[in-house]
Amino acid sequence: MRDLLEQLKEPLEDQEHARLLEQVKQLSANFLQQTGLNGSLALFGLLENHRNDRNRSRIQRQGAAMLSDTLLTDEIKNQLADAVADQSLKISQRRALAGLLV
Repeated sequence: MRDLLEQLKEPLEDQEHARLLEQVKQLSANFLQQTGLNGSLALFGLLENHRNDRNRSRIQRQGAAMLSDTLLTDEIKNQLADAVADQSLKISQRRALAGLLV
């Protein structure tokens, strides 16, 4: 999964972007379960960046938004909300979390 996320950071053609998003979708449940908050911050942070990146095509922005909406279950939302009160979070994690929740 980490390799997929790294690949998605690069400029891509729409078809390649869609293919990688589909792979992320298939692997996400296991990845999020194993990595907890850090995995959620990495995955949803990247999808949010793609959603807002005007250098990406409309198709890529929409694909990232749809995948984020699909993966953002009530369980994940609760995990993110609960993390706000976690005093042991690093500053970088707090920033990433705030960016996702705003």
